[in-house]
Amino acid sequence: MSFKRTLGRINKTTHLYIRLSPIWIEISSYLLQHDQGLELLTGFTFLLWHIWKNRNLLSFQHQSCPFSEVISKALNHHDDFYESQQQQSASQRIVVPVATHILPLPSEYIKINFDAAVNGQGNYGAVAALARDHRNQPCRWVCRRYLAITDPLTLESLAFREALLLAKAKGFEKVIIEGDCQVVIRLLNGESILTPLEIHDILNDVKMLSADCFEISFCYVNQSCNQAAHCLAAITLRDDTFLYNPWQQIIIVTSLLATLGLQ
Repeated sequence: MSFKRTLGRINKTTHLYIRLSPIWIEISSYLLQHDQGLELLTGFTFLLWHIWKNRNLLSFQHQSCPFSEVISKALNHHDDFYESQQQQSASQRIVVPVATHILPLPSEYIKINFDAAVNGQGNYGAVAALARDHRNQPCRWVCRRYLAITDPLTLESLAFREALLLAKAKGFEKVIIEGDCQVVIRLLNGESILTPLEIHDILNDVKMLSADCFEISFCYVNQSCNQAAHCLAAITLRDDTFLYNPWQQIIIVTSLLATLGLQ
C-alpha cells in the first residue's frame, strides 16, 4: 500500500474519532445515570467492539457472523472481564511499603500507570501505560507487544520506559509514574543497588530520560491500584484488533476508567 493511501486511511480514522467522540460521551453519560450504569456501559462497549470486529471480518475476509452470535460473544467477553476482575480482587500481594489506596492527585500533575503481561506459549509479551489528569480523564496511553520477550521483569522495565517516553512526547512537566513491580521502582528510587543484568540497559535509558523531566517521581502501588494499566496490557496481549485500532482503544480505555474509577 502506498504512503499516500496509508496516510489517507490514518486521517480518515482520526476524523472519525473526532466526530464520534461527542456521541460516545453523550451515550456514556446517559448510561451512567442508571443504577447499574457501569455494567451497562461496559456491556455496551463490548458490544461495539464485537460489531467492529464483525465489520472487519466482512471487509477483509468476506465473512460474517449472525448478529445473534455477535451479541453472544460480546456477552461472554463481558462476563469474562468481570470474572477476571473478581479473581484479581481476591488475590493479595504481601509487599511493604506500598500505596494501598488512591491518593488525590494535584491539579498540575499527570499520573501514568504502567504494567505488562506475558504469553509464554506465544513467545511474546505486552506492555501498557495510561496517563490521567487529576479528574481521572485519560490524557494519552500506549500499548505495545514485544516478540520473543517473555521475562516479566524485562517487560515491566520496558513498560516503565514506555510510560516515560509517553510523558516526554506529550510534554508533561510534573509526572507521577506508578507501577506494581517493586523491583523496578526500588531500583529507580535508589533503594536497591544490584541491578539484574537483563534490565540494566533499559533502566539506564529510563534514568537518562527522567533526567530531562522538570519534576518526576516513581511510586510503587499494589495491583488493586493499578487495574487500568493491568487490563490494558492484558487486552493488548490477546486482541489484535485492539492493538491496531485507535477507535477501539478509546472505547475500551473510557469503559475501563468508568468501571474501575481511580484504580
